[in-house]
Amino acid sequence: MHWKEFFASRVDLMLGPQIAFWIFFLVFLGVLAWVLFGLRNKEELHRIASLPLEDDTKGGSPDE
Repeated sequence: MHWKEFFASRVDLMLGPQIAFWIFFLVFLGVLAWVLFGLRNKEELHRIASLPLEDDTKGGSPDE
């Protein structure tokens, strides 16, 4: 049986991967739009970029 015949006879098997693809694609477009248009504020961008370098002053450390 050829793969086209296999999937033509089992259309319901392709519904899950198609839904998963469209969910992934829409989330990807949303993240891309947020990066391109949502990060125009330079102060916010600098705050996000410096997060890994900040001291952890909230929550305490195990040494305390």
